[in-house]
Amino acid sequence: TTACLWGAVEPDTNNLFLYKEYYEHDLPISEHAKNIILRGTGDYVDIWLIDPKAGAQKTGDTFKTIAQIYKESGLPVRLAEVGEDYGLAASAEYLNATTLAQSRHPKIFVFNDLKTLQWEISRYVWAFFGRGDLKGLSKEKPIKRHDHLMDCFRYICAMRPRSRARMQLLT
Repeated sequence: TTACLWGAVEPDTNNLFLYKEYYEHDLPISEHAKNIILRGTGDYVDIWLIDPKAGAQKTGDTFKTIAQIYKESGLPVRLAEVGEDYGLAASAEYLNATTLAQSRHPKIFVFNDLKTLQWEISRYVWAFFGRGDLKGLSKEKPIKRHDHLMDCFRYICAMRPRSRARMQLLT
């Protein structure tokens, strides 16, 4: 599965607006790259991020990294810098700020037509211990399933994007 999320940073507030998504599977990387480029036609993209683990993986046939193949296909991706928690703390800050009116931290806004992202958000749950002394307590990490766009969201948040003179777009 390949997922891509477009976001714009609002000047002055640095609020993050997620406005476009791409979610497909069972295609060669070069086809995903073409589709993502077409989907983003007309958008100014400042930074293309890729999952740091997946992007660094080498393919069995060409021994190139997935990031290299995307670059050769026209997307100048770079590995997301997510820290030890893969952006969980940063994304939690955006989400918490969105629900607390008095928060001074930038907020997150999701456009209504991002149906796959909304579906993933509604099913994003924390893992918990199933047995032992910690049974029922949170593991402080999400359950890894159906979360490709949520991963994109975390990678963007981990950057803590800031506005420049004009809006910048992140994917």
